[in-house]
This record gives sequence, C-alpha cells and structure tokens, in this order.
Amino acid sequence: MTAEKFDFRRVHFFSPAQSDRPWIDRYCEEHRRQLYDLDIVPHADAPFRFESIIRALPNVAIAHSTCSPMRTAHAAKDGDLCMLIPLEGILSLQADNTEYELAAGMGAIGEYGTTATINAPAGMRLLGLRLSRQLLLPLIQRHSDLQGIAVVRDRQAMCLLRGYIAALDIEEAIATPEARQVLAVHIHDLVALACGESLDAHDLIERRGKRAARFAAVKADIVINITNRGLSIEGLAARHGITPRYIGALFASAGITFTSFVLEQRLAYAHRLVADARFLHRNISSIAFESGFGDLSYFNHAFRRRYGATPSDVRRMPLNES
Repeated sequence: MTAEKFDFRRVHFFSPAQSDRPWIDRYCEEHRRQLYDLDIVPHADAPFRFESIIRALPNVAIAHSTCSPMRTAHAAKDGDLCMLIPLEGILSLQADNTEYELAAGMGAIGEYGTTATINAPAGMRLLGLRLSRQLLLPLIQRHSDLQGIAVVRDRQAMCLLRGYIAALDIEEAIATPEARQVLAVHIHDLVALACGESLDAHDLIERRGKRAARFAAVKADIVINITNRGLSIEGLAARHGITPRYIGALFASAGITFTSFVLEQRLAYAHRLVADARFLHRNISSIAFESGFGDLSYFNHAFRRRYGATPSDVRRMPLNES
C-alpha cells in the first residue's frame, strides 16, 4: 500500500438503493485490505443498508459503520488485532462457542485466527479498529488476555479512546509521516490503557497517549461550550476529573494558554456568524453576547486584532450563504 493510503483521508462507502451482492463483496474486499477480514450476510427480511467510512494510518485503521440488520464475521489478519466497539445499543458477539454482550462503549478485541460473529440490529453504529500486535503487546499487562477474544470493560479508558478518535475526525488528512506515527502510537496507548497497561508502560502511556486524549477531550469540551460565558478552567477540570493546573500544563505544552485558546474559539464562532448571510438580521452586539463576550468594546478590539477588520467590515464583504 502506498504512503498516500496511510494519510487518513476518508474512504466513504454507501450501499446502493437495492440490495447488491457484488457491492457487498467489493466492500468486504476493501475492508479486508485496509482493516481485517469481514463477511456480511444481510437479513433476509429487511432491506440492505450499509454505510462505512474507513481511514488508515500506519499500523492503525479505523472504520465507522452504520448498518441494517445483518450478520457479520470478523477476523484479524496475521500480525494484527481487530477491535469492535458498539457506539450505541447492545451488540451480540459469538466466538469460540462463547456469546458476549457488549453495551455501548465497551469493546471486544481479537487476535489472528479467531473469528467473531456478530448479529447487528437495525441502525447499529459500530467502530472498528485494526491494531498492530507488535505495538500493543509490549504495553499491556497480561498478553494472555488477547488470546482469542477479550472483552474490554474499562469505560473511562474507552471514553478517552473514543473521544480521541472523534477529535481526529475533524482532520481531512494527516500530512506528515511523523504526525501519522504519533497518532498511531497514541491510539495503541489508549487501547492498552483500556486493556490494562503494564507497570513498565504506565508512565509512558500517561505522558503520551493518555495526555493527548485528555487534551483533545478538553479542547472539544471548550468548543462545544464556547457560547457559555461561565466557561471556566475550574469547571472544565471538574467535568474531566483533573486539576486546573493539569489543564494549564496541557495548554502550556502546546505553546498556548487556556485563556488564549478560549478567546480564539469565541472569535472564530463570532466570525462565522458575522460572515454568514443567514444572520444578517442579527446585530453585532447580540452576536458578541452569544459568542461568550460580555464586553462589546473588548470584543470589537479583539476581533479587529485577530482578523484585521471590524465585525462590520467583515459583514460588508462578499457574504457566505452556505
């Protein structure tokens, strides 16, 4: 596979309107090539619907899928591990004559040579990962847990993993080989954390993948709550179970401050509203207030310093009607 195939660009698959076995076979072949072996058997009494987005990095691939009722068989390729994570609902999984039930946020990880069969209900949203056995095994406490199928129940660690992957989803592509490798390492760190990291790897994972996931979660929380004028570092720390000092250190390691990041996000939010034709009926002061600013003079000064123009100047420019 060429280096370009590992740059995290989205490969989007959407089933045709009519059930189409050749399309299913083509998708399964692409899935086998980028993730792990997969076979799909649609439910006989329901229309076949399937959508999947696959993104690949070196040593890691990620698939987000939504499906109609179907039965699927999953198996890792030689040297790899596969992980399945239901994002909502209950997933029934059978492997080695054992049946497992996975609630949303739990995971199941399997090694080469073990086939897991799942019965997916309508609308099942599933996250699938291809992982490197060589990268993961040195990080986990009990290698024997990954023989066959292991169920991962650490909800806090799984939340960090899902949040980190969700934060990556805003990226259209990952440009440099160095960045791709770092992201792949972080994902393996977080899977190891969920499986139970070894004592030797604990400090490394804490400094590396866990720290990156927490930073991504904090930044995502800020973006979601950017219109809240009461947004504070103390409130963020309480929600994430960490200290304000730790959040400050996360931002300092990125060469910025909590305050400057919040200001940048609020200005960006305000700029989107000011430049959008759909909000011409809104006055500048109401947009400033909605964006989390309590002082109009400070908002205008910060906006002009950031964009080289006042909000009114931006509004007079060619408008975005998207």
